Amino acid sequence: MFYSMIIGQSAFSVYQQHLANRPVNVLHELLEFKSDRAPIPVGKVEPVSAIVHRFCTSGMSLGAISRETHEAIAIAMNRLGGIYVKLCKI
Repeated sequence: MFYSMIIGQSAFSVYQQHLANRPVNVLHELLEFKSDRAPIPVGKVEPVSAIVHRFCTSGMSLGAISRETHEAIAIAMNRLGGIYVKLCKI
């Protein structure tokens, strides 16, 4: 059924429509952020490869999250080139 929904549209387009048409679920969806600053031109934004090296996620005890979760976070951070440690210093 889902496949028939995306024929002729990208999956992301379907996702955007879903988000635009669903009811408000959480408080932050009622907020609208406005800025008096001009957007940063895309050419001045750091490339993803430079940004992900600063990603850092804190570890938790195995009692707080499952072993599988620890492993999934560690795998993701290794693939991104980020850091998975108990304490993060920025």
